Amino acid sequence: MAKPKIFIDASPLLDPRLSGIGHTVLSMIKTMSESPFFENYELCLIVPYLKKSNLERFHLRNVTVKTILLPARVWNVWPRLSFMPPIDFFLGKGVYIFMNYKKWPLAFSKSITYVYDANYAIYPQYVEARNLHMLQANLGRWMTASDKLVTISKASKAELIEYANAPAEKIEVIYCGVDTDFMRPAPKEEVDRVMKEYGITKKYLMFLSNIEPRKNIENLLEALDLLPEKYKKTHALLLVGGMAWSTDAIMAKINAAKKEGWIIIKPSRYVPDEDLPGLLTGAELLVHPAYHEGFGISPLQAMACETPVAISNLPVMHETVGKYGIYFDPHDPSAISRALHDIMTRTKSQKEAGAMRRHVMDFTWEKAVHRLSDLVGELQ
Repeated sequence: MAKPKIFIDASPLLDPRLSGIGHTVLSMIKTMSESPFFENYELCLIVPYLKKSNLERFHLRNVTVKTILLPARVWNVWPRLSFMPPIDFFLGKGVYIFMNYKKWPLAFSKSITYVYDANYAIYPQYVEARNLHMLQANLGRWMTASDKLVTISKASKAELIEYANAPAEKIEVIYCGVDTDFMRPAPKEEVDRVMKEYGITKKYLMFLSNIEPRKNIENLLEALDLLPEKYKKTHALLLVGGMAWSTDAIMAKINAAKKEGWIIIKPSRYVPDEDLPGLLTGAELLVHPAYHEGFGISPLQAMACETPVAISNLPVMHETVGKYGIYFDPHDPSAISRALHDIMTRTKSQKEAGAMRRHVMDFTWEKAVHRLSDLVGELQ
């Protein structure tokens, strides 16, 4: 007897440099493919025509890759057009999991759609114009047409209901995870290696996320300039993340900070995942000053490496980071500066570091996949 099928839109994995959503999709698929909760299903990854080879670099096991004979540009607009034929006409019946907001039309199958946050409705100024238009025009219809919705925090669920008119009865919260076997304190030789690799010769503060307006790099740089003058000689700021959109003002601010004597290190090349434990372990702290987040994975990754975190005073951060973060108002550079200074002037406690790491172990991809398997079971 053939196994029931689960179809997963794997298009977030096609970019050469994965976004935060891409990393989430990859981690979920890898964990699903190795989980006993899904061993009685056939996992089918859906990608556009001629894009199948893009998945080879991930060495995924126990999955089948399905393609549709459409060029990528048609694939990208298909979910937005109400007159396009349902995708299960081509691929067959199953449970379809759409992991990046877009819900494709279906005729006789059930669906789970991931909606990560309500940022587009709360802070539209922090969303790239093309994505903003797409979400404003389509997300309500996609949510209504989905059998289940998944978001990644209780805070995000509350915001989707309040600001995006999401149907509350459909929404399930499934936290993102941290691979604590990989993301762990790195040995000194690894820290020394990555510091040399990226030209870091001083103590350093670290930022890890996309470079875009929502991440609030400009206020972080103003906060840096409010620190005592002596730190210009002793510390650097390491910015790790892809350049997203509307970065001209951010780059101007970075260049201005450099002229003031601050050492700002922005690697010109992609920083691979394997370098992150060493960089996070070596950092004096991780600072995450975002105006809004649906989850915020980088503070948990830093905590898994036993590195203190200074973070925006957002409901989702209290939900995930809890008592282990130093919180600040992201709109107030002086508050950010005080939080940085607080961590920089106190002695790191091994007891506290161990407690941070144990806290992170509550957020695992295995738990996420188990909960997702429950949802799939409800739709069978």
